[in-house]
Amino acid sequence: IPSGRSIQAIDYKFHDGDFEEIPDSLRRTFQTEAGRLVKDGRGIEPDIEILAGHQSELEQALTRKAAFFFFANHFAATHPEIATDFVVDNAVYDAFKQWLQDENFTYRTGAERAADELAEHLSAMAYDETSDEFETLEKAIAEEKAADFTRHENQLKERIRTEILARYYGDTAQVEASLTHDLQYKEAVTVLLDNKRYKNALRP
Repeated sequence: IPSGRSIQAIDYKFHDGDFEEIPDSLRRTFQTEAGRLVKDGRGIEPDIEILAGHQSELEQALTRKAAFFFFANHFAATHPEIATDFVVDNAVYDAFKQWLQDENFTYRTGAERAADELAEHLSAMAYDETSDEFETLEKAIAEEKAADFTRHENQLKERIRTEILARYYGDTAQVEASLTHDLQYKEAVTVLLDNKRYKNALRP
């Protein structure tokens, strides 16, 4: 970078495809114009750290199976055009859920896996894992899993919206749409509009 500090974290000296991280002992210390001490060899560490937003198990499963991507393709194939201010209303969301059913979308939650392990332990110890109590537990888990589509509706709608916009207006529209729920972007705007906080972030 302009200060002469290298942010490269990988040493490719072997030239055979192998590499290793630059050890701490070889990292050099630099000083910014404001007097902060920074080191090379680990990229550029953020001045303000923002924790990543939590993704539900449902959203993670949908992402792994590229459900948002493929539904957007399906939607674009059946809708010639959309407005630039397109939003995912309940009708589109219901269509998404129906599409998932048609595609036989399934996933397992941590609670389901834990219940399966419990059932195995009960069976191994000669207990009756089909008892009323266990059936009640399984039913409660199934109900909570089904409620996830309502519990996380807003976040899922935003994921659907950004994918659909990309089909009609390109990557730029997709990025712009994603900024509405981008925590790093929102924090950056807040800091840049607050001169005092901005300067404090750069002080030693």
